[in-house]
Amino acid sequence: MESVTLKRMPRLATQLKRTFRDLTGLGFFSTLRWVEPRITSARLSSILSLLFYARAAFNTVFKGPRSPAVLPEFLQSFNTVPIRIRRRADPHLNRAVEFFQDRLTGAGWRNQCRIDGLGYLQAARQKRCAVILAFCHFGPYRLLAPWLRAAGFPAGVLLAGKTPAPRTRSERFRERISIRPDVLLEFYRDRWRKAPEFLKAGHPLLVAMDVPRGKQLCVPFGEGWTIQIAAGAVRLAVRHHAELMPCCIIQEGAWHYQIKLGPPVPRDYLTAGADWFRAGRHLIDEMLPLFRSHPEQCSPGLVRCLKPDALGTD
Repeated sequence: MESVTLKRMPRLATQLKRTFRDLTGLGFFSTLRWVEPRITSARLSSILSLLFYARAAFNTVFKGPRSPAVLPEFLQSFNTVPIRIRRRADPHLNRAVEFFQDRLTGAGWRNQCRIDGLGYLQAARQKRCAVILAFCHFGPYRLLAPWLRAAGFPAGVLLAGKTPAPRTRSERFRERISIRPDVLLEFYRDRWRKAPEFLKAGHPLLVAMDVPRGKQLCVPFGEGWTIQIAAGAVRLAVRHHAELMPCCIIQEGAWHYQIKLGPPVPRDYLTAGADWFRAGRHLIDEMLPLFRSHPEQCSPGLVRCLKPDALGTD
């Protein structure tokens, strides 16, 4: 009897920890939802920045750099202490925006995200053409779908994993407050069969390229470097005769963003018999200037996809 009790202790501790995190997360979510309409977003973001940056600075003292030592020249500052602190703090600050998804179209938020290249999406909608938006783990990429939905394009995100563990209450609340909750937001593996219907309805589908799954394409990434990207976005565009566009989001300041949509990949690159290398290169060439101008917003996941070019070609 005693041994059975001992075996149950770790399970009970895990459950208590999960419950505590659920309650604290719900409390934080509810508090921010209550405070947000009562003070300016600039003041609220300043308060949260102070909190998250202090926490990030404390953690950085005890944790060393995780990224490889060899990097492209424009990423050489990737492991400096200020950059490491920013990379730890900014995701928490940006994630707080997800608590206000239903308010992003309001006057207080409307001008805090500029979208360049929206005409490409509008043209595709007029042609009733399906749209695949290829993105990398760069900038606050989790906010791509909420801001696009706020602009009138109910985007979804294709995810590689299986259906996640049961959601916490705060996560379930966040799903309910998304703009257009009637349109599916996340496509985990068990929901992939719904993606064709989603695309046919004219909704943009966000697909990450810098992931180590499926067929890989090796394309140039500046002088002496290449990047390994998944061909999944290209394959989906070919299969569903969709427009394939590069899509990036940049953090310009606390709770101020810019989304950049590039020109679609030429149709000649999106056929079953085409060399998909050209499609991949088109996407990366459109994104590379942003990576160079904002190296601090390149995620470790993106950096891990970079490889020195043994041939030294560009």
